[in-house]
Amino acid sequence: MIYCNLKNSDGNSAIYNFGLRMDDFSGVVIFYRDSNEPEVINLPEKREEAKFWFRKLYVRHRDEFSKGIFKEKLSYECG
Repeated sequence: MIYCNLKNSDGNSAIYNFGLRMDDFSGVVIFYRDSNEPEVINLPEKREEAKFWFRKLYVRHRDEFSKGIFKEKLSYECG
């Protein structure tokens, strides 16, 4: 799973702390309203395949992001 907690949002972008486990939110990613790719600023300590799974998470929530809707919490089951 990828777990994301909203840190900040301005309607055009959202910054999330994220991790692959509930006890590791050391990663940082930015989702932009008008972009097709998330920007990974910092990978969590347990990296595994975080960038690949973020692409999947982004596709799942792309419609919401394009409308400026950034939820407080996101998750995506990897596998």
